[in-house]
Amino acid sequence: DKTGAIEPELYAQYKAKLVAEKGEIQTEIDNLSINLSNIESAINKYCNLVMKVPHLWRDSDYKGKLELQNILFPRGIFYYREIDDYRTLEINPVTLKLASLSVVLGHKKSGLSNYLLEKSASVAGG
Repeated sequence: DKTGAIEPELYAQYKAKLVAEKGEIQTEIDNLSINLSNIESAINKYCNLVMKVPHLWRDSDYKGKLELQNILFPRGIFYYREIDDYRTLEINPVTLKLASLSVVLGHKKSGLSNYLLEKSASVAGG
């Protein structure tokens, strides 16, 4: 058939299959109940952590600093001795967004937000 139409039997077969898949996906979505109070709690906890990063870094031992570094820079930090500079492939996107929001909102108490935004230019393309 040159009109591009498919046979009615084939259409019915694929329609039934796709309707069943859609139902399964909708069931999965419905089972993902999101409790807004938990989200707000998690956001508040993370915001508090981000605001305390300079103090956490200063007060942490080697293991704590390594854990904090892995949270902020999940793909690591690379130091270039020849030019005494560092690069990172990725800054945790949530941390970076919170830092930028804190600048926009005028919350510059910790110094972290300005520091991360200034240094985000050092993030290597990848």
